Amino acid sequence: MKQEFEFHADSLPGHINPDDEAQRLPINYIQLAINNRWWLLCGLAAGLVLGHLAYTKAGPEYEAVAQILVSRKYMPPVRESERMLQDTGKPSEHIPLIVSPMIAEKAIRIGNLKDLPTFRGQSDLVEAVLDGLKVKRISGQDRSHFSVLEVRYPSRVPADARQVVKAVIEAYDEYLIEESRKHSSEVLTLAKKTTSDLQEKIQLKQSEYNDFLQTVPEEFRSNVGPKAQNAPTTNISPEDVIHTLGEERNRNRIRQTELRSRQKSLENAIAAGDPRDAIEQEIRRFMNADGRTERNSRSTEISIYQSQLLPLLLREQDLARSFGKDHPDLISARESITKIVETFQKLGVQLPEGVELPAAQRPKAIDYVGIYMDSLRRQIQEVELKEQELDAMIKSEGIRSHNFASFRATDQSLNSELIQLKELWKKRLDREGEVTVEKDTNGYSLKTLAPVKDALVLKRLMKFYFGGSVFGMFVVAIICLLRELKDLTLKDVRDVRTTLRQPVLGSVVAFEPPADNDRAGPHPALRYLVASHSVEAEDYRSIRTAFLVTAEQHAARTVLISSAEPGDGKTTLVCNLAIALAQSGKKILLIDGDLRRPNVHNLFRLAPGIGFTEVLSGEIDPLNAIRPTIINGLSVMTAGHVPANPAELLSSPRLHQIIRDVRDEYDFVFIDAPPLLAVSDPCILAQHTDGMLIVSRINKNTRAAAIRVREIIQDQRLRVLGAVANGATAGPNRGYNYGEYLSANQAAKSITPDRSSELVS
Repeated sequence: MKQEFEFHADSLPGHINPDDEAQRLPINYIQLAINNRWWLLCGLAAGLVLGHLAYTKAGPEYEAVAQILVSRKYMPPVRESERMLQDTGKPSEHIPLIVSPMIAEKAIRIGNLKDLPTFRGQSDLVEAVLDGLKVKRISGQDRSHFSVLEVRYPSRVPADARQVVKAVIEAYDEYLIEESRKHSSEVLTLAKKTTSDLQEKIQLKQSEYNDFLQTVPEEFRSNVGPKAQNAPTTNISPEDVIHTLGEERNRNRIRQTELRSRQKSLENAIAAGDPRDAIEQEIRRFMNADGRTERNSRSTEISIYQSQLLPLLLREQDLARSFGKDHPDLISARESITKIVETFQKLGVQLPEGVELPAAQRPKAIDYVGIYMDSLRRQIQEVELKEQELDAMIKSEGIRSHNFASFRATDQSLNSELIQLKELWKKRLDREGEVTVEKDTNGYSLKTLAPVKDALVLKRLMKFYFGGSVFGMFVVAIICLLRELKDLTLKDVRDVRTTLRQPVLGSVVAFEPPADNDRAGPHPALRYLVASHSVEAEDYRSIRTAFLVTAEQHAARTVLISSAEPGDGKTTLVCNLAIALAQSGKKILLIDGDLRRPNVHNLFRLAPGIGFTEVLSGEIDPLNAIRPTIINGLSVMTAGHVPANPAELLSSPRLHQIIRDVRDEYDFVFIDAPPLLAVSDPCILAQHTDGMLIVSRINKNTRAAAIRVREIIQDQRLRVLGAVANGATAGPNRGYNYGEYLSANQAAKSITPDRSSELVS
């Protein structure tokens, strides 16, 4: 028992709503190319021939090639941040520079390219050179020290191509040298100008500083100026003098308070009439106290007065020389000297050589009380005058200190600016020397790695061949496409389904049955019987499976088989389908309803005799017109004699009764009807059946015929179970390909018409 292929109706493409499908599918270009592959190959061969002829006429082309090394020159050991000359022409910029009009003009001038045969008649030589010039970097990166470039130029004359490449390389080498020298000269000139400008600024600032020093008073010059730190100090700082004078004023005020208290104490004692001895004893006590204090502070006072006397003496000399003896400052200085000398004498300090008091001021002998009282009064007057003088000196020194600070600030500012300018000038001078060293190491150097060579350009040959082949195939493709567009026949199963808008139950591969020479056996067209292992037999099995599912869904037992036009293979299909169903165990009746051109009896080797015509006319009972066949379960009612009026005969009321009678006796009743577009018989028969199958032949039926069939079905409201496509080719559009699966069995078994053991009724 043969294993049948499983079938699911829901998986059939035709079970999609047919009204949602397009009128015509887009062209399957891949399938079109496969179908016309030999024509495309012929177009390819013709195109190659045309490309070769065009290349021969145009002539060969040669390309000159050279490799150059562009590298940085040797750089002295100077840090990158301190370099005055920056490298020009980075590796990433070499290619744009080489293919620039500037280099092309240099190359034309250097190599006399205008005299070459390649450029004769060219109006723009620069553009002509740049059109073919190609440069690419084959080694190195954007910031590498070395970069290898490849220069190419094509020409029909090999010598011209080599000459152009050489000229371009020489032009770029000359450009690199010129740019290096130009850049070095510009930077060196700028460095020299900067150094010269700084030198002028230093001279101006030095002159300004000298003018300022001339305005500084003599007493401040030892502490102001560029050599102030190393010069010997002859003046006391005003701040120190003010501090010393303040301390002296405080001591003077304490002394004044002490003297006044002594004076008041003695005056009270005298007024009270105390004994003279007691008063003298008090005076001795005061003098003893003065002696102790004097001894404790003697060294300090001597140091203070000595430190003041020497500057005053020097100042007196300067004022006497500068202003004369009547100047107020000179008089004040002399008074201060006199007071200090008197103080030294009272302290018992030996005066400096050349310093003496007038004779009128020398002390005389007096009594103790009177002398001491007079001494107290003089001392009080002295300390009062001393306080006044100290206040005046402190005020004078404050003014002097303010002036000194102003002069010193100006001195520091000018001196700092002058030092900065000198340091900057020194650095610029050093940079100028560095530029002199770097000028011969700046930029890039160019070196040709190998001599210029030329070779035949194979790409040009390939372009001609490729262009010719594409042109040839394009022309053939256009012709095939026009033929495809002009051809309105159904091309595949998808066309059948989309045009008829009916589900396709299956397709039968195109086959040519052998010649019918053996009248004793079954007809060769019954492929399911005579060649059960063939591809077409498997196609009929697939249709049988799909039909059983569809018939069960629609409860169809009487089925009409028709086609659009004669020659679509409807009779062959219905006979093979009936055989397939009968061999699956079904009881089948096949009625030849084509009363105009009956053919069922020929396929089953039956005599025409009486048949469907006689049944319709009432001459014979339907069951008596049925004939058995050699296939178990399959019976046939031939068409009988061809009537004169088939349409009127089919319109007889007996037709419905006949179909109803035979329906109860068989599982399925098939009626082979004429083509729908030829006569109206199928429409009459379809009114009495459960449904009909439409048979279409691929590459025969036109789209217009299929559309007309669809319109008839819609107008007559015929119930259609589906469609079957005849004449299909193996491929993706007809489903599973059984060819390879069946080839072994088909080769192993020969076709034998004798199947009596299986087909005995």
